[in-house]
Amino acid sequence: MKMQRRAFMGMAGASALSLGVPAPTLKTTSQQQAEANHSNSALVELNNLPFFAGREYFVLRSGRARVILQVDHADLGPAFTWMYFDAQNAVQSGKKAHAFNFDPESGFAVSALQVEIGGFSFTACGEQTEWRWVQLDGTPTVEVVWWAGGIRVTERAC
Repeated sequence: MKMQRRAFMGMAGASALSLGVPAPTLKTTSQQQAEANHSNSALVELNNLPFFAGREYFVLRSGRARVILQVDHADLGPAFTWMYFDAQNAVQSGKKAHAFNFDPESGFAVSALQVEIGGFSFTACGEQTEWRWVQLDGTPTVEVVWWAGGIRVTERAC
């Protein structure tokens, strides 16, 4: 028998009431939104840490453009994101938050590739993502391989 979470919590609340324990309170939409925002900001903070167990960086440069690719094994969001800096401005590349594509609310999650299949969006997950340097026609390239709903996705940045 499958029971919805809300029905189960109602039963748990009724049981707690009969024991004299305060029943769980239902949260308003604004409380749920505030918790989601706090959770999202904590996630962005973790993603903005420069060093983290299982995190690797790849640096690519062409002219004034410097792209730093970030690949994570920890599932704190998309496993493969990138940051875009001006290579001639050393101060700018000192902090992730100074990147041109940094978003204060979502960090670099917006830079991750999303594959949509059957109305569901997929991004690279840390545990299931493989990455390595490869040579494509003599050009150093970062290759990232991950799965989206049974479809193998290969991203290359050079």
